Amino acid sequence: MATYLPESDRTTRPIPLTGQEEVQFLLNMSQFVSQELLAKGTFRISSGTEDHKRRFMAVASRVGELLQRKVTCYVDSREIVITLEAERPAR
Repeated sequence: MATYLPESDRTTRPIPLTGQEEVQFLLNMSQFVSQELLAKGTFRISSGTEDHKRRFMAVASRVGELLQRKVTCYVDSREIVITLEAERPAR
């Protein structure tokens, strides 16, 4: 005999991060995304929850501050794209 769960029990919901985990995420992902942008110019990841999107927008902002360069973050229903603007040649 099969057991059926109510619809509300079938979905998995991410566990919210604690304040300390939010800080660690921002620090660690900023470092990782910075390295990826310097190497490739673009970083892409699947978009998830609204919290996930918000976190990566904060990462993009922090990366721009760390690198002191313009960083752009595009978010849609499928993916998050973070790009690093090319450096302008010195005059």
